[in-house]
Parts: sequence; structure tokens; C-alpha cells
Amino acid sequence: MLPLSKLSARLTFPGPVTFPYWMGNTFRGGTGVHLRRACCPNLEKDCYTCEISGDCIFFYTHMKKDSKVGYGAPPKPIVLVPPFFGKSFTVEKDAYLDVSILLFGKFIRYLPHAILGLSMLGQNGIGSERRYGVNRFNIAEIRCALSGQRVYDGNTINVEAMKVIDIMDYANGHDMPDDYVSIGFETPMVMKTGAFPPTLDKLIDMVRQRLILYVNEYGDGTKIPEFQCTAHTKSSAMHFHKLKRASQRAGKGEIHAYTGTALYKIASMDEEAKRLLKIGELIGAGPKPSFGLGFYNITE
Repeated sequence: MLPLSKLSARLTFPGPVTFPYWMGNTFRGGTGVHLRRACCPNLEKDCYTCEISGDCIFFYTHMKKDSKVGYGAPPKPIVLVPPFFGKSFTVEKDAYLDVSILLFGKFIRYLPHAILGLSMLGQNGIGSERRYGVNRFNIAEIRCALSGQRVYDGNTINVEAMKVIDIMDYANGHDMPDDYVSIGFETPMVMKTGAFPPTLDKLIDMVRQRLILYVNEYGDGTKIPEFQCTAHTKSSAMHFHKLKRASQRAGKGEIHAYTGTALYKIASMDEEAKRLLKIGELIGAGPKPSFGLGFYNITE
């Protein structure tokens, strides 16, 4: 249905670093800028009139605006998910950051390009303070989150250590709770005002909609089944965030999103709903996955 791999990159900062309030836009945009500089044969050429855009990784990860199915821009085949702290703070020394990397479909083979773009971003630094020569980082290592093996040691890439799975296999062998489920929304989730936290069936539907986009664009287009879920929210905590973002294709803007927790009491949940909820722990839910938004974890 949909091949994918998940990695975890350990970034180390040799000098003082100030982490921005939100790093999703920082890592997506910064990596894209350097990826284009490294791969583009003609930086003066417009991407939409370029004859080789169909073979360009930067075009697919940052510029492509037409989906194979339906309308709107497609989800991106390489996604960086930095942690969300909800505040800006400074670490004077020995700072590190773990950033997740998701690769979908045939773009799994572009792992070296993703490492190159991330490495060049590290040489330049992140955040506005990079102009003063700080906030630079090195890639200490990259491990496969599915196998635990080291894929990159800072010098050499070991592609054979990267496990590739079909997304439906990820949900197999995982027991889901039948009575209560607790969700921690780790990165901001885009919701309509007043709609957070989503009901459990709404959350699962948001996972399903994101999965459909990925399967249509980078998988085999298999139809994702409907599901049945009835539950009510026992308790929740909510934090609202206004996130500033900038895009070469869409320009500057603001994203309204939420983090928090929710405890749901389950009345009924079929196997398809359980499968989708577990898949959501891997790919997230809702819009704007390319900015690292909508990722959560499950606890009983």
C-alpha cells in the first residue's frame, strides 16, 4: 500500500544555541534552501518552467502543487519533525536535538539528499541568531526508528540498516486499549477554533484523511476502509499557538494550532479504527504534515 521509513537524527550543538518557539518551519525551509543549492543546476531558473523538475527532489519536497488525485498540493515525500517546546530558550553548551525524518514511497532512496540538506543547514545554523555565527549543529548520528540500527554515523551512510515497511504492517501486532486511551498531542495540531481536542472518532478520521493523501500520492492508491468508533472525552488540557511560517511557494502566513492531552473513554471501536489510530502515531493527523504538525503519542 505505502512503503515508508522513519529515522531519528541526533543533532549536537558545539556552542550556545537559542531554540526558536517553533522549529517546524525552520527545519523545513532551511533544509529546502540548502537542498536546492546543492542539487539545482540553474538557481536562476523558475522551478515551474524547468525541464528537469520531474527528476528534482527539491521540486517534490517544496514546490510541487498538483496532486495525482484530487485538488490542492500533495503531502511532501520527506518530512522533518523537530520537537515542539512551546517556548524559545537558550542552552549554553552540550545541547542536542532529536529530529524525526519520515520518507515515503520511492523517495526513501533520497535519504542521502535529506542528510546533505540537513548537514548544510547545520553549517549555516538555525533561527535568527544564525546571523551572528551561532546556532550551528552537527549530525552526530541517524538511527532507524523501526529497527534501532545506526544508518549514519556522521561520516558514512549504511542504507542496509534502514528498515522499510508497508504502513499497514506498522499497525499489526500492536494491542490497543479497549476501555480508555490517552493521547498526547506532541506537535501542534491544526483545528478549527474551539474544536480542540478532537473527539476520538474525529481524530481517527483526520488520520484517515492524511493516510489517503499519502497512499494516493506515494503508494498504490488503495482505498482506505471506513471505520466505527464511539467514545467520549473524559478530560483534556489545551494550549493554543500562533505559529509564524514562511514559504517560497505560498509566502508568509500564520498557523493557528493546539497542543495538549485528551483522555477518551471508549464505548466501541472496530479493528479498522484501532489500526488507523496506531498508524496516526507514525504519520500524524490533520493538515500540514510537512511542517511537522499533528503528531501524537498513545498511552493507556
